Amino acid sequence: MSFLRLSYLFIVPLLATSFITYAPLTAEATEPPPTLWEYSLQYPDLWHGFLEVVEPTPDGGALSAGDAFNSAGSGYDLQAVKLDAAGYEEWVGFYGTEYNDELVGLAATLDGGALLLGSATISGGNLPYDGPVTFAYRNSFLVKVDAFGDEEWRYYFNPAVLERTSGLALAHDGGVLVVGSAYAVMTQKDGSEYAAFMPAVAKVDADGALSWNDIYDSGNYGEGLMAVASAGDGGFLICGGYTAPTYFTFRKLDSTGALTWYTKTERPQTTNITSMLDMGRGVFNIGATYFKTGSPTKAVLMSVNKKGLIDSAIIDEPSTQHVRNVSRLSDGGAIIATERYLRKVDSTGAEEWILIHDDGNEWLFNTYFYQIKETDGGYLGCGGKRFGPWPENSFYGYVLRLGEDSNSTGDFIAVEVDVKPGNKHPEVVVNQGKLLDVAVFGNEDLDTADIDPASIRFAGAELSHRGITGVPHMLFKDLDKDGFGDLVLSFRTEDIDTTSNIFTAKTHSGVNLQGEAEVIWR
Repeated sequence: MSFLRLSYLFIVPLLATSFITYAPLTAEATEPPPTLWEYSLQYPDLWHGFLEVVEPTPDGGALSAGDAFNSAGSGYDLQAVKLDAAGYEEWVGFYGTEYNDELVGLAATLDGGALLLGSATISGGNLPYDGPVTFAYRNSFLVKVDAFGDEEWRYYFNPAVLERTSGLALAHDGGVLVVGSAYAVMTQKDGSEYAAFMPAVAKVDADGALSWNDIYDSGNYGEGLMAVASAGDGGFLICGGYTAPTYFTFRKLDSTGALTWYTKTERPQTTNITSMLDMGRGVFNIGATYFKTGSPTKAVLMSVNKKGLIDSAIIDEPSTQHVRNVSRLSDGGAIIATERYLRKVDSTGAEEWILIHDDGNEWLFNTYFYQIKETDGGYLGCGGKRFGPWPENSFYGYVLRLGEDSNSTGDFIAVEVDVKPGNKHPEVVVNQGKLLDVAVFGNEDLDTADIDPASIRFAGAELSHRGITGVPHMLFKDLDKDGFGDLVLSFRTEDIDTTSNIFTAKTHSGVNLQGEAEVIWR
C-alpha cells in the first residue's frame, strides 16, 4: 500500500446509538490453527509493498494482490501473485500506469484469472478514458488477467462515471459491479451549476465494456459508497455512508442494477466496512472497524436486512492494538486482525483463539495484516512483512495459510431460513416443552432432500426426533410455491440457545450449508 492511501482513506463519522460494547470475553477456548505455510513477495525492483486482498482459488491455492513501489516502473504499481496449494509461487504480475497506482480491490474470476481494481493519483494529465476529459485528482481503472497473470484487457473509467472507487463484486454473468463516487455537475434551484462528488456504480461486462452506470442523488451530498458484495440471488449489497447526518446506507440491487430495497442506520464515530457476507434469507453480516479519537480502533459486528439493523456489537480488544480488518465468517463470528495478532471471536465477540504473530517491540511490528479470508479447511491472510533495519521501513507482500480450527465450517452455501414459517413477526417466545418449527427453503442449487438429518443444527439445537422410533421431525413441502421443495424442521425449545440464530447442516455429498434466521427471542 502506498503512503498516499492514508491521506485518501474515505472515512465516515457516525453516531454511537443502538450499539452494544463488549469487553473481551472468552468462549470455549481452543488452540489457534496451525500455520501451514508462509510466502513473501520479494523482487529486486520492489520496495515498500503490501498484499492487501487475498482470494482462495479452486485448486486449493491463493490469489493475492496489492501495490508496491516498483523502481523499474513509474512509481507505485499494482502487483498480484498466484500461489499453489503448498504456497509456492506460480506467477507474479505488475500492472501500472504512468502515475502512482494503488489497489482498491481484487476478484477471482471463474476462468482462473482475476480482476484488479486500481486508482491512479493524477498529476498534470489523465488516463486514456473515453469521453470528455474532466479534471480529477483520481482516475480509476480495471485490469483483467488470465489464469497465467497475462493481461487480457483494461477499462478506464471516465470521472463522470466513477472517479474514486471503493470496491468491486463479481456478477453472475461474468461481469463486475464497481462502486465509488462520480464527478457530477449539479443544478441548484436558481439554475446555477456546481460540481459535486456523488455516490455512483458502474457495471462492466466480461469483455471489458461498460454495460451501464448510475448516480444516486439522495439529496445529501455527503454520502459516499464504501463497499459492495455479491448476493446469493445474483444481485448485490452496497454499503455507503453519510457525513452529515451520520448514517450508514444499505442498497440491495438485483442482477440488472434495479434497487430492490434501501435502508439506513446510525453508526458510531468513524467506521469503515471491511467485509460483507450474505447469510441467506435477506440477512447480511457486516465486519467493520471503529475509531474514536484518542482510543484504539475496535472491531464492529453487524447484521442487517431490508428493515435495517438486526443486531450489532463493538468489541474491545484485550490489549492496546488498532484493528485493521474484521472478516466475517460462515459460523456468524469473525477474525479480527491487528498489527500484532489474529483473533477469532464468535458472533457475540467472545474470543475462541488468538494467534500472536509479533512478540517484539509493542509498536514496531514486523508483520501487518490487511485481510483474512475463510477457505476450505482453514484461513488465508495477507499483508506485509518487514525486511531490513529500521528506519528504512521496507515491506514486502506477505501471505499466510492457516489450517482448520474446530470452529471452522469452511466454504458453504447460504440457505434461506425462516423461524415459525408464515409468522410475519420476528419475535418468538421460547416456551419450554414445546417444538419450534424452522423452514429451510430449497432452490435451483439446493435439493433439501439431500440434507443429512444428523448434521442439522439450529441455534445450537439438534433436530428433534419422534419418541422411541427415532424418526426425525422433518416435513417436505413447497412453502413458497416456487417449484423447489422446502424442508420444515422441528427443534425442542429447551435445546435452543437464544444467543444464536444460525442454521448449519451438510448435504449427503459433504457440502456445508448455513443460514441466519431473522428472529428476536423472547
